[in-house]
Amino acid sequence: MMIRSALHKLFLFAIILLAAVLTWAQEQATPAAPAIQPSDTLTTDSLRTDSLAADTVKKKGGDADTLVTYSASEIDFDVVRRVSVLTGAAVITYKDMRLDAERIEVDWDRQVLTATGMTDTMYKDSLMTEMDTILVKGRPHFLQGKDEFYGDEIAYNLKTKVGRVRGGTTQYEDGYYYGEQFKRVDEDVITVKGGNFTTCDEDTPHYHFAAKELKVIVGKRVIARPVILCFEDVPVLAAPYGVFP
Repeated sequence: MMIRSALHKLFLFAIILLAAVLTWAQEQATPAAPAIQPSDTLTTDSLRTDSLAADTVKKKGGDADTLVTYSASEIDFDVVRRVSVLTGAAVITYKDMRLDAERIEVDWDRQVLTATGMTDTMYKDSLMTEMDTILVKGRPHFLQGKDEFYGDEIAYNLKTKVGRVRGGTTQYEDGYYYGEQFKRVDEDVITVKGGNFTTCDEDTPHYHFAAKELKVIVGKRVIARPVILCFEDVPVLAAPYGVFP
């Protein structure tokens, strides 16, 4: 009986040992599950089309956010260049500034507005075979506070508040100014290249002073270098420079 009991215990021990060995072998043969890697994907809003509102843009800078408001018959936006082109009765307002023209280009990165008119051809016949007149439609008009300019081309920097007018006209107090190029260099200082000025309010002034360069200090004086006095477009007197009044 003792021998049979010992054999029975030995048999049970062998079975338990065999089961343990088989379990260990199975664990060694099963490969470990690979680590989960993050997927290489973009969320739906990672790539977003650059766009601007149709009529208002919020410009940050200065003391507070300021709205640039614009309108036109047609508005195109170049996403790559970040440039808007307003065509047809275009108007842009910013703070106390207003710019009107047939065509205005807005460079949002440089914050520069460039306004021009557009040619409009009139024909003598309905078949459009003979031109009669070529007109400039929507000549640029700039208004800011007491400053008002008309020109063939007007450019204005929203950030620096420096403007340039080509082929322009303006009026300060009792004086009328014409020139190839106007440029504001300070709040009350404007330079004019290839310009002339007069106090005569006729469409064709009876007299004017012509100069290669004018420096207009608003409300104080005009400095011209060199200066030529003309009557009915006839030069009668020249000087290296002149200070008026």
